[in-house]
Amino acid sequence: MHDVSLDFEEARVHGITGPPGSGKTLLLHLLGLLDEPDFGHIELFGERISPAAEELRREIRNTVFGYVFPSPCLLPAFTVAENVAMPLFRVSGADEKAAQLRIWELLDRLGIEHLANEPATSIGADAQFLAALARALVHRPRILFLLAPTRPAILAPHVRMIAEDLHITCLWSGVADDWLAHCDHSIKLECGSLVGASPTPP
Repeated sequence: MHDVSLDFEEARVHGITGPPGSGKTLLLHLLGLLDEPDFGHIELFGERISPAAEELRREIRNTVFGYVFPSPCLLPAFTVAENVAMPLFRVSGADEKAAQLRIWELLDRLGIEHLANEPATSIGADAQFLAALARALVHRPRILFLLAPTRPAILAPHVRMIAEDLHITCLWSGVADDWLAHCDHSIKLECGSLVGASPTPP
């Protein structure tokens, strides 16, 4: 990445597109504090957060950010509900009753509450991605990163509603396709540089 300077409006869906190797996923890795930039800096809500100590970066990743990766990354030994619950107990040690309410609320919102007690890898691929989305949201992040998920069509309408209803900023990388129509703003990269940015239809 070079000569890239961007601001992201809160509670909007921002799509980052470009050909393979353009830097779109790298950009989200940097913004999501999964990688550290060699130069330049990242600000979060007006405060500089990178470069920063790994302890601070880890805290932000675990509390402020949520992630959906290219594959669902569900643990096969656990049910859908148990997979969704993991961030709550790993990071915050949430009260069990409050955690259960939060999990069921998200599963219901995403239409997969009937799969809550199924083994995570026994359900279909689309449902697995919805479970991964619920897991990314369960700790109430303020920013959601979607790192080129391979089921964009199933996620797109839910991400649109999440940004509006839950006031979450969504940053989504991927090859331009129908999912981009659900974004408020699109950014195009080529060879690590910004080559275009424009509003997209809601």
